[in-house]
Amino acid sequence: MCVFFLDGKQVGAHKCILVSSSEYFRAMFCGDFSEGQQGQRPVALPTVVEEDLATILLAVYGGKLLLTAANMFGVLVASHQFDLQVGLYHLMCLC
Repeated sequence: MCVFFLDGKQVGAHKCILVSSSEYFRAMFCGDFSEGQQGQRPVALPTVVEEDLATILLAVYGGKLLLTAANMFGVLVASHQFDLQVGLYHLMCLC
């Protein structure tokens, strides 16, 4: 399990799910980066807001991306940052 720290809150997710969904997280948790070595210390994500990460995690875990006019841009940017094809694919289908 990993814990992300963003917007002053902590959000948990399973490393194995993230690693299987994204090269970004695979490099973060399986590579030589400090996030993969630090155990349970929270990983800071200063460029992502909590609501966007929650939307992305729901998509990664459940296969459904719940987009709104309010979260579409943030989810697209975070999906690109994390190399998450699930977010990018759903957004491309809307265009």
